Amino acid sequence: MKAKEIKIKPELLHLDKVIDFFDNIIDVVHLPSDKSGKIDYDNLKKLISELKFTPNIYAFYIKENKSKAWHLKYIGQRSSKEFKNRMREHFSKHHEKTGSKLKQINAAIKEGKDIGVKFLGVQPEGLRKYYEEELINHFHKDLEWNDQKGKGKSTKRKK
Repeated sequence: MKAKEIKIKPELLHLDKVIDFFDNIIDVVHLPSDKSGKIDYDNLKKLISELKFTPNIYAFYIKENKSKAWHLKYIGQRSSKEFKNRMREHFSKHHEKTGSKLKQINAAIKEGKDIGVKFLGVQPEGLRKYYEEELINHFHKDLEWNDQKGKGKSTKRKK
Protein backbone atom coordinates (compact mmCIF):
# COMPACT_ATOMS: atom_id res chain seq x y z
CA MET A 1 0.00 0.00 0.00
CA LYS A 2 1.27 3.42 -0.93
CA ALA A 3 0.65 6.32 1.47
CA LYS A 4 1.22 9.99 0.97
CA GLU A 5 0.96 12.98 3.25
CA ILE A 6 -0.54 16.12 1.77
CA LYS A 7 -0.01 19.29 3.75
CA ILE A 8 -2.62 21.95 3.24
CA LYS A 9 -1.45 25.45 3.94
CA PRO A 10 -3.56 27.08 6.67
CA GLU A 11 -3.75 30.32 4.68
CA LEU A 12 -5.75 28.46 2.02
CA LEU A 13 -8.47 27.82 4.62
CA HIS A 14 -8.71 31.55 5.45
CA LEU A 15 -8.61 30.89 9.18
CA ASP A 16 -7.39 34.45 9.70
CA LYS A 17 -10.61 35.80 8.14
CA VAL A 18 -12.75 33.55 10.33
CA ILE A 19 -10.88 34.68 13.46
CA ASP A 20 -11.22 38.33 12.40
CA PHE A 21 -14.97 37.84 11.86
CA PHE A 22 -15.54 36.70 15.45
CA ASP A 23 -12.99 39.15 16.87
CA ASN A 24 -14.74 42.13 15.27
CA ILE A 25 -17.49 43.20 17.69
CA ILE A 26 -19.04 45.81 15.39
CA ASP A 27 -21.40 43.30 13.76
CA VAL A 28 -22.64 41.58 16.94
CA VAL A 29 -26.46 41.37 16.84
CA HIS A 30 -28.12 42.28 20.14
CA LEU A 31 -30.85 39.85 21.25
CA PRO A 32 -33.42 41.75 23.29
CA SER A 33 -34.96 40.02 26.28
CA ASP A 34 -38.68 39.96 26.99
CA LYS A 35 -40.49 41.22 30.10
CA SER A 36 -39.72 38.01 31.96
CA GLY A 37 -35.98 38.54 31.46
CA LYS A 38 -35.51 35.83 28.83
CA ILE A 39 -34.36 36.07 25.24
CA ASP A 40 -37.31 36.42 22.87
CA TYR A 41 -36.85 33.16 20.97
CA ASP A 42 -39.39 34.16 18.29
CA ASN A 43 -37.25 37.23 17.55
CA LEU A 44 -34.17 34.98 17.22
CA LYS A 45 -36.03 32.60 14.85
CA LYS A 46 -37.00 35.59 12.71
CA LEU A 47 -33.40 36.83 12.66
CA ILE A 48 -32.13 33.41 11.52
CA SER A 49 -34.84 33.06 8.86
CA GLU A 50 -33.88 36.45 7.38
CA LEU A 51 -30.27 35.40 6.81
CA LYS A 52 -29.31 34.84 3.18
CA PHE A 53 -27.31 31.75 4.17
CA THR A 54 -27.62 28.89 6.63
CA PRO A 55 -25.11 29.34 9.44
CA ASN A 56 -23.15 26.47 10.95
CA ILE A 57 -20.79 28.32 13.32
CA TYR A 58 -22.00 30.77 15.96
CA ALA A 59 -20.76 32.85 18.87
CA PHE A 60 -22.40 34.35 21.94
CA TYR A 61 -21.29 37.66 23.42
CA ILE A 62 -22.23 39.64 26.51
CA LYS A 63 -21.84 43.28 27.41
CA GLU A 64 -22.53 45.37 30.44
CA ASN A 65 -25.78 47.23 29.94
CA LYS A 66 -24.21 50.68 29.52
CA SER A 67 -21.04 49.49 27.80
CA LYS A 68 -20.42 49.51 24.06
CA ALA A 69 -17.95 46.62 24.16
CA TRP A 70 -19.12 43.07 23.51
CA HIS A 71 -17.15 40.22 25.12
CA LEU A 72 -16.95 36.82 23.46
CA LYS A 73 -18.13 34.03 25.78
CA TYR A 74 -18.94 31.00 23.62
CA ILE A 75 -18.24 29.52 20.19
CA GLY A 76 -20.13 26.55 18.82
CA GLN A 77 -20.97 24.76 15.63
CA ARG A 78 -23.78 22.61 14.32
CA SER A 79 -24.68 21.22 10.93
CA SER A 80 -26.80 23.58 8.84
CA LYS A 81 -29.71 21.14 9.01
CA GLU A 82 -29.64 21.11 12.82
CA PHE A 83 -28.78 24.78 13.34
CA LYS A 84 -32.25 26.09 14.25
CA ASN A 85 -32.78 23.23 16.68
CA ARG A 86 -29.44 24.01 18.33
CA MET A 87 -30.43 27.66 18.80
CA ARG A 88 -33.68 26.50 20.40
CA GLU A 89 -31.65 24.36 22.81
CA HIS A 90 -29.49 27.34 23.78
CA PHE A 91 -32.26 29.91 24.10
CA SER A 92 -35.49 28.20 25.09
CA LYS A 93 -34.91 24.87 26.83
CA HIS A 94 -32.11 23.66 29.05
CA HIS A 95 -30.93 20.09 29.25
CA GLU A 96 -27.56 19.12 30.73
CA LYS A 97 -26.84 16.53 28.03
CA THR A 98 -27.10 19.05 25.17
CA GLY A 99 -24.58 21.51 26.59
CA SER A 100 -27.19 24.26 26.34
CA LYS A 101 -26.03 27.69 27.48
CA LEU A 102 -29.50 28.77 28.59
CA LYS A 103 -28.44 28.79 32.25
CA GLN A 104 -25.49 31.12 31.54
CA ILE A 105 -27.58 33.32 29.23
CA ASN A 106 -30.36 33.75 31.79
CA ALA A 107 -27.84 34.45 34.57
CA ALA A 108 -26.16 37.15 32.46
CA ILE A 109 -29.53 38.77 31.71
CA LYS A 110 -30.43 38.66 35.41
CA GLU A 111 -27.15 40.51 36.13
CA GLY A 112 -28.25 43.25 33.71
CA LYS A 113 -26.02 42.20 30.81
CA ASP A 114 -27.02 42.17 27.16
CA ILE A 115 -26.69 39.07 24.97
CA GLY A 116 -25.42 39.21 21.40
CA VAL A 117 -24.77 36.70 18.63
CA LYS A 118 -22.82 36.31 15.41
CA PHE A 119 -23.43 33.65 12.78
CA LEU A 120 -21.13 32.31 10.07
CA GLY A 121 -21.74 29.79 7.31
CA VAL A 122 -18.74 27.85 6.01
CA GLN A 123 -18.57 25.47 3.07
CA PRO A 124 -17.86 22.67 2.73
CA GLU A 125 -19.93 21.84 5.78
CA GLY A 126 -17.26 19.50 7.21
CA LEU A 127 -14.93 22.45 7.83
CA ARG A 128 -17.14 23.77 10.62
CA LYS A 129 -15.56 21.41 13.18
CA TYR A 130 -12.05 22.45 12.14
CA TYR A 131 -12.93 26.14 12.45
CA GLU A 132 -14.67 25.65 15.80
CA GLU A 133 -11.63 23.90 17.24
CA GLU A 134 -9.24 26.54 15.90
CA LEU A 135 -11.46 29.37 17.18
CA ILE A 136 -11.65 27.79 20.63
CA ASN A 137 -7.88 27.40 20.66
CA HIS A 138 -7.41 31.02 19.57
CA PHE A 139 -9.97 32.60 21.95
CA HIS A 140 -9.77 30.08 24.81
CA LYS A 141 -8.99 32.74 27.45
CA ASP A 142 -12.26 34.55 26.67
CA LEU A 143 -14.57 31.57 26.29
CA GLU A 144 -15.90 31.17 29.81
CA TRP A 145 -18.98 29.29 28.59
CA ASN A 146 -17.17 26.69 26.47
CA ASP A 147 -16.39 23.44 28.24
CA GLN A 148 -12.62 23.48 28.27
CA LYS A 149 -9.87 21.20 29.37
CA GLY A 150 -6.21 22.04 29.09
CA LYS A 151 -5.26 24.69 26.56
CA GLY A 152 -8.64 25.70 25.22
CA LYS A 153 -9.62 22.30 23.86
CA SER A 154 -13.30 21.56 23.98
CA THR A 155 -14.09 18.50 26.04
CA LYS A 156 -17.25 17.76 24.08
CA ARG A 157 -17.55 17.07 20.37
CA LYS A 158 -20.72 18.11 18.66
CA LYS A 159 -22.51 16.50 15.75
